[in-house]
Amino acid sequence: MSRDIEIESGGPVVIAVLSGELDLASTPAVSAKVLDAVTVDTAGLVVDLSGVRYIDSSGVHMLFDFARRLEAGRQGMAIALGATSPIRGLLEITHISQAVAVCSTREDAMSSAAEGAQRSY
Repeated sequence: MSRDIEIESGGPVVIAVLSGELDLASTPAVSAKVLDAVTVDTAGLVVDLSGVRYIDSSGVHMLFDFARRLEAGRQGMAIALGATSPIRGLLEITHISQAVAVCSTREDAMSSAAEGAQRSY
């Protein structure tokens, strides 16, 4: 149930650095804080899950919800997640990469989120 949220903004892409566990008890607060940080002027969102050691279905649902909302606002989204993360396997079987880019580094995720916001419609 332990989790930390750090929001980094100041550029066109908001970075939400999450750590600990994302479960039914924590996702409402996490979701609210992340969505509050994303404004209409935000080009994209990076969700850095490198420090997350556990995620349940409510956490996965939250990520898909972020993807839908950002897509509707024509904003990009990417997930930063290390190659050896304990949650990588779960995200692979949920096919989150079909909705957003899953990148090994925060820098790659920032580029991907910014590019996603510039898609031609």
